[in-house]
Amino acid sequence: MSNYIRKTIPMAVALALAVGAPGVASAQECVDEYQRCLNDTHDTRGVIRVMADVECFAKYVGCIRRQVME
Repeated sequence: MSNYIRKTIPMAVALALAVGAPGVASAQECVDEYQRCLNDTHDTRGVIRVMADVECFAKYVGCIRRQVME
């Protein structure tokens, strides 16, 4: 069962990213903001760091979505 999960989860994430990926967007500002956010959360540990990284990624996805909608 563990082996199945190891193969399934990365494939599901890759598929979700491929389906949700925008066609054309200028994402450099979003990438810079995402890297800045990850650098700010680098000194945290444990669950707090995971939560902060998820928040950074959510902000990144929101930024990309705004770029596509323009």
